[in-house]
Amino acid sequence: MALDALDVLLLWPASVGADTRWLRGDRGWTILALMADKRYAEAIDHLRVLGHRADGPPWSMVPKPAQFFLEARVEACKAVPAP
Repeated sequence: MALDALDVLLLWPASVGADTRWLRGDRGWTILALMADKRYAEAIDHLRVLGHRADGPPWSMVPKPAQFFLEARVEACKAVPAP
C-alpha cells in the first residue's frame, strides 16, 4: 500500500525542480523511500536534481546533515550495477 502511494507521489517531484527548501525536503524524503525499496537508480535521479543541497529534511534532521546526505548518495551509487 505504501509503495503504491510512493509510485503515485513520484509523479509530483518528477515534474518540479529543487528550487525551495520545501521542495528539496520532499525530494529528500522521496530519496529515502526509494532507497528503502531498493530503487537505487531512481533515487540517484532525484539526488542529481538536488545536487549538493542538503539543507532541507530529512538531511537537516540529523546532527551531521552533509554526512548523512553523502552517505545516502554513496549507498545509492554503490548499489546500482555498472553498465
